[in-house]
Amino acid sequence: MNLQGSPTMLGRIHPIQMCLFILIELLLVFGKEFSKFHVAGPLYLYDLLLALTASPAIILLFRKKEKFIIWPLLALIALSLIYLAYSFLAKIGPLNYMIRHYALFGYLILVYLIFNSFANEETNKMNIQFMILLGILAFVGQLLFHIYNAVATSGYIEILFVDFNYLSLMVFPGLFIFQAYLLVLVRNRLKWLLLAIVWLFSFTMGHHSSTILCTLIVFSAYLILKSGVKTRRYLIPAFGVLIASSFFLIPQFLDTNSMWRYIYWKYTLKDIIENYFLIFGHGFGAKFSNPEVLEALKEQLNSPWMEVRPEEQYLSPMHNSFITMGFHIGFIPSMLVFVPLIRPFKYFFVRSSDHNSPQKDFLSVSLLSLLFWCSFHVMLELPHSSALFWLMYFTTIYHFKEK
Repeated sequence: MNLQGSPTMLGRIHPIQMCLFILIELLLVFGKEFSKFHVAGPLYLYDLLLALTASPAIILLFRKKEKFIIWPLLALIALSLIYLAYSFLAKIGPLNYMIRHYALFGYLILVYLIFNSFANEETNKMNIQFMILLGILAFVGQLLFHIYNAVATSGYIEILFVDFNYLSLMVFPGLFIFQAYLLVLVRNRLKWLLLAIVWLFSFTMGHHSSTILCTLIVFSAYLILKSGVKTRRYLIPAFGVLIASSFFLIPQFLDTNSMWRYIYWKYTLKDIIENYFLIFGHGFGAKFSNPEVLEALKEQLNSPWMEVRPEEQYLSPMHNSFITMGFHIGFIPSMLVFVPLIRPFKYFFVRSSDHNSPQKDFLSVSLLSLLFWCSFHVMLELPHSSALFWLMYFTTIYHFKEK
């Protein structure tokens, strides 16, 4: 493939940076077998390795002259720590659940420390190259996964479009990044065949509705970026209508799995608005589901799952990482996570043919798809793929920062 406009791998990869890359690759290859390998209490092996990687990063960060400071994010982290201290002192819930709930911010803090310890223009280019490589590996891994199962599993073709068939949870964001890479940076006609295969994958991996939606988001974002500024004014609302209508036209968007999410979001947001005024949160360790949610799920979907297994009320958040963030510390304060993305968002809406960058196009499309994926899944709360999101998040912010 002919890669146009992509950064060239120069110099050496920073040792801390390499450790983070290896952890993400292990998540891609081994999935939950690695990410949820239990060590002690609420601690997983991945958590331990990420913390060990962050330990020398803290020392390097103190010695580093130019630090990558993101003030809105620091405010968000400080607020989360205040809520954590309050949750512990008020004994909001069992300690093990409190720790697991705070992992949503814990992973953010650890990756931020790691990223900050090696952040510079050169290592940021390597971050982009790594994410491209990860996307390629995700595609190859998923293709081999299907081929192996088709040969080794009897009746695999029959369950191909109705069951969960994926190598690991890291494959999903990896494939969205791979699509952005093909669309933005590859100039070979073979890319259209590869894109067609990825589109087919989206119907075969489970999580059908959100996978299809994020695949559509990647294509839509790319077409919007490549259009003129005037055309973009019409394309953005047109694609907005198309995506909104897909919730009614595509059967998977109205299946039990999707309706479970919609109901959960509705009553959680109602609780945040009516009882916490969008400003305050429940803290950490509280049950995610309230009696109103349980009753709605039981009546509308005949789903008493959380009542039969009460621990799931602590373990199953809303499958929307940003609503979960708002549940813990307040919905409006949680929006601080989007403030550092003002430059990428602005670029997305005002990009012109005279002022553009292939790297910025790639990062904008990739990050947008991951933001949508976070809006339908428990991505930032769990170890399975949260590190990749935060690496993309910080890499994008750093690349767009004012020179």
